[in-house]
Amino acid sequence: MAFGYKLGDVVNNVTRIVEAIQHMEQGMHHASSGSLDALRRNKAQLENVLEFIMELEVGSSVSLEAYLAGHKQCIQDCIGISYNAKKPYIGRTRVI
Repeated sequence: MAFGYKLGDVVNNVTRIVEAIQHMEQGMHHASSGSLDALRRNKAQLENVLEFIMELEVGSSVSLEAYLAGHKQCIQDCIGISYNAKKPYIGRTRVI
């Protein structure tokens, strides 16, 4: 059985799981011993779910490497650092 998920949906759910784990860890500092056991169990379950998701084989009919290579110049222009040999210059900000 094949499931159709968008990568963005997976990222959103992974983010929610990670945030829940972090909140549980913060809550453990102030929890009673009975609550602490429940938080530990829930945290362990969420960590198992997260590990399962992260270990899944993701398939696509699109080659991500080929797609990015086709847009290499655009990506470089967007995230690259523009550099020229000129020294930075700060002009006068007030007239004397």
